[in-house]
Amino acid sequence: MRVLRSLGVSCVALASAVSLLAGCGGPGEQRHGGGRADAARPAAPGGNRPEGRPPAALRLDLPFDAYKWDDRDVWLLERARYTLVARCVRERGLDFTMPRNTADTGPPAGYDNSRRYGVADPRAVSRYGYHLPADPDGDRRRRRLQVWSEQVSAAEESAIYGDGTEGDLGCYGQADAVVDRGVAATADADDGWLAARSSATLERSGADPEVVRARVRWRDCMFRAGFRHRDPDAAGGDARWNLDGAAVPAAEVATARADVRCKESSGLLRSWHAAETALQRDAVGRDRPRFDRIAAARATRLGNARVVLAGEQPK
Repeated sequence: MRVLRSLGVSCVALASAVSLLAGCGGPGEQRHGGGRADAARPAAPGGNRPEGRPPAALRLDLPFDAYKWDDRDVWLLERARYTLVARCVRERGLDFTMPRNTADTGPPAGYDNSRRYGVADPRAVSRYGYHLPADPDGDRRRRRLQVWSEQVSAAEESAIYGDGTEGDLGCYGQADAVVDRGVAATADADDGWLAARSSATLERSGADPEVVRARVRWRDCMFRAGFRHRDPDAAGGDARWNLDGAAVPAAEVATARADVRCKESSGLLRSWHAAETALQRDAVGRDRPRFDRIAAARATRLGNARVVLAGEQPK
């Protein structure tokens, strides 16, 4: 069964960097310690974040955020795609049985970089260590979709995903064509370009001299607290932590709490964020027309999604 494609933005039209069940892959960057992947295009939505939107001090807003898809954008787009697919399948004379893959209420707008440089929220690490916060609602949706994938009829599956013949992308392909209406063909290349630039600014800012000095201060702070990790990546990526498992051992929580405290006292978080902010601001200034194209494509897709959800057809 091909349920994985239903969980996120299609690989063809809107390649994602993260998906709930790894359905589609794409460019992005991932920090150790359960950091979020960073994509220029939508990822598969899991609904509202269980911990809510991070406080402003932890959001770590960056210039590229204005050109990326935040959780609310993805939620809106996925609901529009689901609506179009359901309509398409029923127009073919078939029952549409696929469970909805989004929460009923959309998450707050705004891009979240709170784990871009590793864990930073003392409240979250006190409960989850380096694990991503639990998402019970998202887990339930994934389970429903998995059950559905095991029993969906061949006719419905073929209608949704296509029958495998060349040119037949199924109802999802048709939905993506509607969402993409009015978007220039170069937009996909520009989004891939943005994802690569976002990865590059993260890595380049990590080599900034002040960031390097702050990382040394972080290490010394951790050593004084009894933790022998050379940098935050090593702490979050410690082989003792099974970040794919449910258990969060006490040692992981203690390490993550010390990690956050030392990021604050060393100034690492502030230094790294400031260095990357400067790099991204310069990048936007140098390539303003390209960034404008990315913003226009995102706005067009979101506008089309809103039209679909209003029961109309994008022009």
